Amino acid sequence: KHNSISDSNPLNISIQQKENHLTFSNNLIPKKTDYTKSGMGLAYLKNRFSYLSENQIKIDISAEHYIVTIPLIHHNGDL
Repeated sequence: KHNSISDSNPLNISIQQKENHLTFSNNLIPKKTDYTKSGMGLAYLKNRFSYLSENQIKIDISAEHYIVTIPLIHHNGDL
């Protein structure tokens, strides 16, 4: 949706478990077309997760990377 990918500029996605979190990251290759970023997807994700846990999702966006860290939840409660 937000990245422009090609054979010469692939989208690199990483999923890692670090301690009690899952971290999803990818490189940013912004599209050259104009579009308005609403942030609705991120707000929805944070809101839905708040029903499951008191821990919060962490979102880091830089010029080169997009990283989302989600706390793991065990079936018996928060970590």
